[in-house]
Amino acid sequence: MWETTKTAETTAAPQAVWSRYEDPTTWPSWNPDLVAVDRQGPFATGTTGTVTNEGQPAMPFTLVSVEEGKGFTMETQPGGGLVAQSICTLTPLDDGGTLISHTMRLDGPPADEVGAAQGPVFAASLSTGVLELAELATR
Repeated sequence: MWETTKTAETTAAPQAVWSRYEDPTTWPSWNPDLVAVDRQGPFATGTTGTVTNEGQPAMPFTLVSVEEGKGFTMETQPGGGLVAQSICTLTPLDDGGTLISHTMRLDGPPADEVGAAQGPVFAASLSTGVLELAELATR
């Protein structure tokens, strides 16, 4: 298994951030690698859809876990036995703001190799995305 996590604090309340998560069509506004997200149902555990990253074909995803206002896990299976999870969590802060945490986790036989080769790219994308989301949630 391979994973990396990036965090950012925002003055926005958790619900303001959550509203950005609930509408995946807006994800490309804060995730620099996403071109489009097409969800086939409500923002709930078990819902499926497709996600399109820059320079890649659309890939099926499943929301494997959704906890209203607190976080979600989205899973894709890019091939070769690789399972990729995007884990997004929100932690309320005492001042009314939110700690946003985004983790990319790779599992399966090629996870360590893919993580070693692509880890810096994944980490940079997560870092940019979580910072952009933190800023957008205040608007």
